[in-house]
Amino acid sequence: MAILITGATGLIGGKLALRLADQGVNVHALYRSAAKAAGLSHPNITIFHGNIEDEKALTLAMEGCEQVYHLAAYTGVWHRDSGYYTRINVDATRRLLELAVTAGIRRVVVTSTAGVLGPSGNGTIDEESPAPASYFTWYEESKARMEEMICAFPKGPMEIVIVNPSRLYGPGPLNKSNSVTKLLVQYLRGKWRFLPGNGSGRGNYAFLDDVVQGHVLAMEKGADRQRYILGGENLSYRELFHNAGKVAGCIRTMVPFPNFLMLAIAAFTRMFATLTGTPPLITPGWVRKYYHDWDLSCRKAEQELGYRITPFEEGVENIIKAFDLCRK
Repeated sequence: MAILITGATGLIGGKLALRLADQGVNVHALYRSAAKAAGLSHPNITIFHGNIEDEKALTLAMEGCEQVYHLAAYTGVWHRDSGYYTRINVDATRRLLELAVTAGIRRVVVTSTAGVLGPSGNGTIDEESPAPASYFTWYEESKARMEEMICAFPKGPMEIVIVNPSRLYGPGPLNKSNSVTKLLVQYLRGKWRFLPGNGSGRGNYAFLDDVVQGHVLAMEKGADRQRYILGGENLSYRELFHNAGKVAGCIRTMVPFPNFLMLAIAAFTRMFATLTGTPPLITPGWVRKYYHDWDLSCRKAEQELGYRITPFEEGVENIIKAFDLCRK
């Protein structure tokens, strides 16, 4: 049996591919960038060049497979064409599922985002919480539409499970997908001192290895057309940095970065992006997310999948070791 992974060069997909390959699984990995695919060098990984809109590449990559992990998506904070999010995250996913049915795939795990669940307010949200009336970003909206499409997809022998990772952190490339880790590393090196807003905004932080294992558990035990939050501890921004500094022995003074100032900068960068086509680092919609709390419950994944949460302090220890951060 082989397993196809789309988005295999991404933060989660890359670790998932190597973990399964190390366990003796024959992995088919779909990739777009040859440079990124170099990280998938393994005797049990066969790479297939193409993207999720390339039906020929998908069909070829699915040959001999019984399972698919679908992680490929457009996750950028901005695109000149807002419809691009729907095209990649909804329409291409629908076509992938149709091809999977034809190929005789038995199970598919689709990666969504915890952002579709909306802010938590004064409580904690879970998989059964009411959907928000609107979304802050085109990305979250497209993922919510994707989940609706999956639930409406014709039922048959193929089962589909959805997983919803929260904010990721953990050893890995310090890119936009691993932005929390990048900030933590900069903080521990004394190069980042800003707190979003007044630092009280809360979010859920998931250790990368937990989320990778959560995908495997979802494939093994997840129920058809059900979704599972793959998260970690709920922390305020102030707690996030303070706790990391406590583990490393270097708690640093932080300076609040007012929301209105972040919003003004984001509005300017979005206007610049509209004029030049250069993607902004952040958009007003993403900034407005910081105005809210995002406390999550992982109880469903823990009870039904056997999902386990790595304590934040332990996760930070892994980051300290991976990036050789000095305690001082």
